[in-house]
Amino acid sequence: MQKFSAKRFFTLLLLMLLCAAALYFSGATPLILLPMALLSYLYARGEQYAALGALVIYALAVSLLDFAPAGALALIAVALPVVVAGEMIGRRKGPVDSLLLICGGVLVGLMAAILLTPVLTGKDIFATVADVVRQMVLTNIEGSGQLLIAQVNEMLSAAGQPLDAATFEGQVEQFILLFQNSLGLMAPTALIGASALGGLLLYALPSWALRRAGAKARPSLLTRALGWGAAPIPKLPPLRYWRMPRWLGFSLLGLTALTFVGSCLGGAIFSIGQMVSSALMTICFGAQGLALLSYYFNYSGKVPKAVRFIVMVLALIFASPLVMMLGMADLLFRIRELMELRRKSGGSGHGPLNSL
Repeated sequence: MQKFSAKRFFTLLLLMLLCAAALYFSGATPLILLPMALLSYLYARGEQYAALGALVIYALAVSLLDFAPAGALALIAVALPVVVAGEMIGRRKGPVDSLLLICGGVLVGLMAAILLTPVLTGKDIFATVADVVRQMVLTNIEGSGQLLIAQVNEMLSAAGQPLDAATFEGQVEQFILLFQNSLGLMAPTALIGASALGGLLLYALPSWALRRAGAKARPSLLTRALGWGAAPIPKLPPLRYWRMPRWLGFSLLGLTALTFVGSCLGGAIFSIGQMVSSALMTICFGAQGLALLSYYFNYSGKVPKAVRFIVMVLALIFASPLVMMLGMADLLFRIRELMELRRKSGGSGHGPLNSL
């Protein structure tokens, strides 16, 4: 039996407080990722801890959300990402491969939640979001709607098109319907972004907590069945060493080209696929472009860290297409490897690239 550790206890307490705050303030918003991170941490310690944590979080979801199916839906949505994250943390997979697998688990979990929402709640998830927006708009109309209608009516009357309250509310309903239809088109891109953010959090936060607590990831039943063993908890490598697998980069380029041609030919499904592939390219090649910038700054050794950070943030905000192009160039021409060869042949620079 392990001895009591104040650091381990307070680390777990901090995670539990974050989860309670997330459930209280969020309902079903992205803050649900914090309870997922706690479950991943517990799963890495042992399945029994994860099962107990899941029961506690379910009870909190039922009491705070006041709706048992919503709590069940949350657990169904997080089960796969939690198991994948718990299995990948501290295993023999590299950090990048582990991160990609966890992001995939989050994506599948989100898709399961979308598909199961009508079964458990009797309402389509897009209709639910549209109802929330409708309620917000109508509440605002009740508060300041008459003044707004009067102002709009005055402007339209001057143009010979008077507007009454019924017509105004009808136009609001048309806006809500348009918004609901747009949600279906935006959903794939939003899912990709949420999966990337969720995967990063589910990898980084439990790993940090395990390292802080001085604990090792215990082999789970699945781990033992596959013959894997527990390993030291890894850290994410420095940004300058991040690099997506080449097969993934070329697959994204091919998928983007295919969906672009299909959308030009008028296929609606290809248009949605193009949005998804564009979101994936923005995330993956954007990260690779930032990694190239970080490696260049480290290679030159002359740029202060604060300046590096400011330049990369500004580049990401104001020149994101250029950052993506840098990522593509690094994938195609192996720029960092060429810089490393130059460094070894007598140029300046710091740090081995074989850590990629």
